[in-house]
Amino acid sequence: MSLISVCSGWGTVSCSLKEDAQMERAHVNRRTVLGGLAGAVAAAALPGGTAYGSTSMEASPLRRYPGAWPELEPYGVADTRLDLWPRDDNSFVLPLELRPRDEELGRVWMRDTHVNCFTVDGRPLYVATGTTRVPGRPAAGPWNDGIFVWTAPSLHGPWRLADTSGIRPDAELGKVWSPEFAGENTPGRTVVAPWQEYWYDDQFGKRGNAWAPELHYFRGTWYIVACMGDHSRKVGSFLLISEGGVEGPYRVAQGNLEKPFGDPLVGGPAFVLPGAYHHIDGGLYSEGDDAWLVLHNNLYARFRDDMEDIVPATNLPAFQQSPYSPEPYLEGAYVLKYGGKYYLMHAAWDRASTNPDGSARNAYDPPAPGRVQYQYDLIMAVADRFEGPYSKRWTAGVGAGHNNVFVDASGHLWATFFRNPAFGYWADPTRIADAAVPGVVRMEWTGPDSNRMYVQRRTTPAAGTEPLPALGALGANYNENLNQVNYRELRTARASWVRGFYALPEADAVPPAQSETLRVMRDAHSRGYKTLLSLKFPKTTTSFPRPGSPEMAAELARLDRVLPLVFGTADVVTIGNEPFIESLPAERDERLNEFYETVARHVVNARPEGSTTHLFMGALNRLDLPQNRTPAVERYLRFVRETPELEGVDLHPHVADEGAIQDFLDYTLPRLRPEQMFLVTEFSLVWYWQQHLTDRIPAAFAQQYGYSPDRQVWEVIGDAIKHPFPARKWNDLLSGSPWFESKKHFLRDELERFRATCRLAVATYGFRQIPSMTAGWSATKTPWLLNCVFAPLTVQSRDDAMSAPGYAWIDDFRALQ
Repeated sequence: MSLISVCSGWGTVSCSLKEDAQMERAHVNRRTVLGGLAGAVAAAALPGGTAYGSTSMEASPLRRYPGAWPELEPYGVADTRLDLWPRDDNSFVLPLELRPRDEELGRVWMRDTHVNCFTVDGRPLYVATGTTRVPGRPAAGPWNDGIFVWTAPSLHGPWRLADTSGIRPDAELGKVWSPEFAGENTPGRTVVAPWQEYWYDDQFGKRGNAWAPELHYFRGTWYIVACMGDHSRKVGSFLLISEGGVEGPYRVAQGNLEKPFGDPLVGGPAFVLPGAYHHIDGGLYSEGDDAWLVLHNNLYARFRDDMEDIVPATNLPAFQQSPYSPEPYLEGAYVLKYGGKYYLMHAAWDRASTNPDGSARNAYDPPAPGRVQYQYDLIMAVADRFEGPYSKRWTAGVGAGHNNVFVDASGHLWATFFRNPAFGYWADPTRIADAAVPGVVRMEWTGPDSNRMYVQRRTTPAAGTEPLPALGALGANYNENLNQVNYRELRTARASWVRGFYALPEADAVPPAQSETLRVMRDAHSRGYKTLLSLKFPKTTTSFPRPGSPEMAAELARLDRVLPLVFGTADVVTIGNEPFIESLPAERDERLNEFYETVARHVVNARPEGSTTHLFMGALNRLDLPQNRTPAVERYLRFVRETPELEGVDLHPHVADEGAIQDFLDYTLPRLRPEQMFLVTEFSLVWYWQQHLTDRIPAAFAQQYGYSPDRQVWEVIGDAIKHPFPARKWNDLLSGSPWFESKKHFLRDELERFRATCRLAVATYGFRQIPSMTAGWSATKTPWLLNCVFAPLTVQSRDDAMSAPGYAWIDDFRALQ
């Protein structure tokens, strides 16, 4: 398994948060407890100690790792803390393309969600699959129609069904394998083995269901490991091999033509025929040019070089584990190598019961009277070698059982989850509508000393604070013109975040309590909008005061008059607006650093305990240019990294080409703590637009609207400033200009780039043209007015209540919410 870099995770976490467990009564109807499975044949040629293709995970004095929690006692107690749940701040449900069957529910119903990321033809390709159901059935049995696959260029999408139309034009798109394809079998090529075909009986009717598929790209070939479920002729795991791309066509491996992998065993529901039950939940682990089958809950075997079967084929060896006492039934085994260690995962039911002293107990206990299934958890153990011995297990994710953990294209750790609808917490009638989802949740690694993984936990500075969005929100930027907020325009654009800045010298002219900027911020907050305020310290004409000087004391005293009106009202505050622009060029050195470090420490100390405001440092500009990566910028980012109360930094990538934005990110993000995030409160192609102001207007536009073909773009925009155009005329000017039309999805494409890092907190985009954008209009004027969602200064308004949108931006802005 090729890994890329260190994971993303929150910093120091609180260990005091507990959840009052709601004990859900549910009928226990699960497989017979399986324990003590062990093979007599020793493993051969097991993987070594270094991850193939991984970067070094050496500890660094500059890297802060989230802490590992102490082991719970006694061994086997389940951790139910909310920190370990997938939450809105650390997870989201994948927006998978819907099939016709999904339209009514509005999302894909899925169990055993599997997601992974592979490099194919030099580009990241994300894949998703899982157990699905047929229309009209409440669950994935007694039959379903096989395995569906989705792919995407980014974890956030767009997720599309695999294009199987060239293989089976009449079949449902995305269905890569199904028992219904048995008619495609030919001599020497088996698509569906006899034991995988549908069958019928008087009790259940049609039977045969495919469960828990995993999709892997190994040595240039796509493989699916899945199992036939409890209602199949034989129950157990098998391998499919693609003869084409991720969409197939797939055939059954030779080792599964007659039966599932491994040996039959006693287990499963009573309706399973004697001798039919084999090991379910097969998975694939690869390292270098070798691959292993990971089976059920305890077994493994190496695949042959041709991947057609395993060695040994029976009496499989067992992992060396630290079992609970007594050991409950576990399933969904999965192995990941990370940081030079092997992580063995299982799904386990946390059963709620009562201790002899009357206190509540949540533990991974076997079924018994008085024990009620509560959550289907992800548990983990770690080892130096693939086969073990593995450490004691710990709860890594509440309700995240039967999943996988993967590394995304940016090197961040994620796990899947689905919320088990069969029993326990998510089976409750009030919650089941939110169960069976294709979910992903951020994971965090505690570093090379403790080697623990957890669902990304809540960070201490945000205790009592509403978490920032996991997906990366998109909001409306007004800069200094918050007085132009129009709530109808915000609703039209579906914006939920509002951003502006407050210049501190204003406090000397207008008491902060009477500031229009701060009043609008409070008003937006009271209406339910999220608010982001940048504190601006304009120093383009005056020197920075020295720390400890009377001038610095006056600066901080002025700040103290503003902060009480900001904390609790602004969801996010940036300390500074654009420090390296709003300063004297000669002082963009340690003097700038000393000033902003002093101000930042003051803000941190002034923030009341329990404040709901997140703190970031102000924006960096033009970091795509190497000459701007100065020692002062390095020190600025080092301060952000080393200050635990700061959650990240703001970026303002105004560039002439999109590739420069990646340069911005590649420079900045490695200099932050792994758990820190970033803001992008301004971004644009304004320097690219400026290059084209002296272009001739489109010939078709000139002919249609009676202009000379020699007229330049800036001149016609000037006409629109003097007398705003009808929307159609404005749109025709820009849509007919190749330099603009080719970039009309800049907002969409760059937000996807930001979100793909999995570290974006909030981005905001220029929302409304303002007078300063048109004042002194000329061929050399910076054309900020082309970068606005609404265009009141160049386009005739629809009515008195709302401005007209500019060309291109609003549709993507809405779609990205």
